[in-house]
Amino acid sequence: SARYRTPVLVQSCYAAEPIANHDILRAGGIPVSTSIDQTVRIVAALDRRRTHLATVDARSTLELPPPAPPLPAIGPVAEPRARRFVEAAGIDTGRWVFAEGPEQVAAAVADFGCPCAVRVVSPHVVHKSEHGGVRLNVTAETARHVATTMTAEVTTAIPGARIDGFVVTPMYSGGIELLVGATNDATFGPVIAFGAGGTLVEALDDVVFRAAPCTELEVTEMIAETRVNRLLDGYRGRVPVDRTALTTLLVRVSALIAAHPEIDELDLNPVLADGSGIVPVDIRIIVKEQQA
Repeated sequence: SARYRTPVLVQSCYAAEPIANHDILRAGGIPVSTSIDQTVRIVAALDRRRTHLATVDARSTLELPPPAPPLPAIGPVAEPRARRFVEAAGIDTGRWVFAEGPEQVAAAVADFGCPCAVRVVSPHVVHKSEHGGVRLNVTAETARHVATTMTAEVTTAIPGARIDGFVVTPMYSGGIELLVGATNDATFGPVIAFGAGGTLVEALDDVVFRAAPCTELEVTEMIAETRVNRLLDGYRGRVPVDRTALTTLLVRVSALIAAHPEIDELDLNPVLADGSGIVPVDIRIIVKEQQA
């Protein structure tokens, strides 16, 4: 009501009938609806508006930052360069080494002192796992042979593919697989995505989106909308994920995509999250051709 500044709605099965009581309510500014579903949706919309107005100071204005120096490449960005690019934006990509050949791969795995993941670096290989360009649980004893075999398999699958080297990272396991992505959409502008990640991202269909740049509040709401959110607080004995670190990651990705309109796709998938930290396992950036 106007006196108490509280919205009032009335649902009646007879709202469509010419009933005097309903006319009195409508004359007083109180809507009368015949549909329960419609009334519930109206109440839900009012509640969302209340929340938005109460937190407007903590929300983004969606004003884009000045464009940053663009990535000069067009098309896929080599993974080592992509890692250094996101690291410059304050995003931790974990421990990794670029190795030029099989001998360097073996040395890198030995230096890490644990089983490693090895991924081929090639401008002609975008989806590495589909063309033999990824090996997991590589040991110091098998590293040289694995790198040599990967080179042969990739060049067989993609004749003429140039192999520039390999990215070697320690194996991370046991965490929750998340997806963090971003794009510059032709209609909506810079957008970020978050949800369940890994190889089953399409099958799980648990991804939500926001216009970038985003604030911490907006990212927190975004995370809460997903089903994977329920796993972050220690589901069935798991150690809870550091939500502050996850929120910071998403905020920084949103700022990065907003400042770089030349980026067509930025994918961190999977991002492994557990009690010890949050690490992007694979990083993919594609730069779109700029319009003259």
